[in-house]
Amino acid sequence: MSNWLFNFTISKITPILLKEITWGTYLLFGCTTMLAVVWTLLFYPETGGYAIEEIHTLFEGSIIKRSLHDNKYLFTRMRRQKTAEQIERANNEHHSGDSAGSLKGEEERYEKARV
Repeated sequence: MSNWLFNFTISKITPILLKEITWGTYLLFGCTTMLAVVWTLLFYPETGGYAIEEIHTLFEGSIIKRSLHDNKYLFTRMRRQKTAEQIERANNEHHSGDSAGSLKGEEERYEKARV
């Protein structure tokens, strides 16, 4: 229903915007899209490769750190998929005040496990 509402709103407001601000309409929608891309990169971790039962563990702890970390691997074409146990262990270490839960510590553990 919200999708229909937004589509209806955009379809009604676009002709008005085109008449009043002409090319500014493109900038408005372009900036809105870029804001949505940034929002997605910052607040939504990569869920590919995880079972549906494990997805909830991705949203525990620091979502921004995890999303940025996932994006690093996304943009470098490297894939690093963690199991639910690894994510829960990292979250538990982070909540217990242990500095090993940092991203650097996770990367070191990943490299050691890979070897």
